[in-house]
Amino acid sequence: MNDDVDLLKVARDFLRHKAVVASGAVLGLAAGVALALLTAPQYESTSKVLLSQNSAPASQFASISSMLGISLNAPSSPLDNVPQLLASPLFLDTLTKIRWRTVGTDTAKLLSEIYPIEVKPNPKKAPHITEEMLVRDRLHEIVLEMITFENMGGVKALTVRARDPYLAHDVNEFLLGYIDSYINHVRKTNSKHQLSFVEERLEEYGKELRRSENALRHFLEKNRMASSPDLQLEQKRLERELHVNEALVADLRKQLENSRIEVERDIEVLDIFQEPDLPMWPVKPKRKLIAAAGLVGGACAGMFLSFLLCWWRETGRAVVARLRELP
Repeated sequence: MNDDVDLLKVARDFLRHKAVVASGAVLGLAAGVALALLTAPQYESTSKVLLSQNSAPASQFASISSMLGISLNAPSSPLDNVPQLLASPLFLDTLTKIRWRTVGTDTAKLLSEIYPIEVKPNPKKAPHITEEMLVRDRLHEIVLEMITFENMGGVKALTVRARDPYLAHDVNEFLLGYIDSYINHVRKTNSKHQLSFVEERLEEYGKELRRSENALRHFLEKNRMASSPDLQLEQKRLERELHVNEALVADLRKQLENSRIEVERDIEVLDIFQEPDLPMWPVKPKRKLIAAAGLVGGACAGMFLSFLLCWWRETGRAVVARLRELP
């Protein structure tokens, strides 16, 4: 007698267990639908910005610094510091203290009301950590998960993902204004530094100009009839030095006026290529995809269970037959 398991027979038995496969598919579909419904929806609002060319006042000092023989390292773009700015505790606290509008309510809510948080401090292990501190840290984590600021080929993309479409849109708008104020502050601070730099150079080269004027005046008074070649060369050298200092002082005075204007004026430092959009549909969860995955997974699990049962039954029959043949 052939003791091997008949795979064809197992396959035929497997096909007869359609109810097991169908039950697995139904259970998988139900689990997928339940998971999709229980998962909180996530709405996404995206804006795209670029730093305006008028927001970099340091560029106007390139010519004067080269004339003075001073090397100014090119500063990085203020937008490069935005991720650190958005991760700072000061900004996170600011965002959590603002009331935001949400769908279906007339009153604005705090983030702690939109994202209910339950924490339990452990006074035995950490008596210095209070419930308020734990809630604050958890809110900071939620905000950090909400915001993404990334580079897209020179254009910066600001993405906010939240449970509510209004919340995602309004947070994105708030962030644009916050970033604009930050960059304006950086621009004005740099302008003040440049103003101080120009004032110092103007004072220094003003003294140089007066020194060269006095040197030329003294030379002319001493050598009224400069006929020798050496005296003529010295006179030309003093005149060249005077002209260079005059040009430097005149350029520095112009830069001084420009710096004063730059410190006082307010400009739009961000070029917005894409305004924050109000999302109509959630980006997560993908309910249809989750339900389909549950259906396929349940069906596969049912097929595996059916095959396992048939294999176990056929193997048991083979073992029983072998035992009967024993003397």
